Amino acid sequence: MIKTYEGMTMNCDVIATIQSVFMNIATGSISEMIDDSFDPDTLEFTVTAFTTLGDEIVLAVYATEEERDYARYKLENWLVYDVGSYYTMTERK
Repeated sequence: MIKTYEGMTMNCDVIATIQSVFMNIATGSISEMIDDSFDPDTLEFTVTAFTTLGDEIVLAVYATEEERDYARYKLENWLVYDVGSYYTMTERK
């Protein structure tokens, strides 16, 4: 089970892929690449999961790219080795 930063709990076996993306926190739009429409003041680094049902779920939001990438690395390792326990995503800003 994974507990997202919003407190939502989801079963880890429904996760199809994990992705590092960028999020405009003012509009909630998610993008894999940054373009000119993103305001640096509203840009956050986000980890999302696509489920086997095709839903995209925000797992965590981070202030830096390094924190986001490290969280993704930790989550991917947890999914491979320790799926029997809970994993809690955190939000850092």
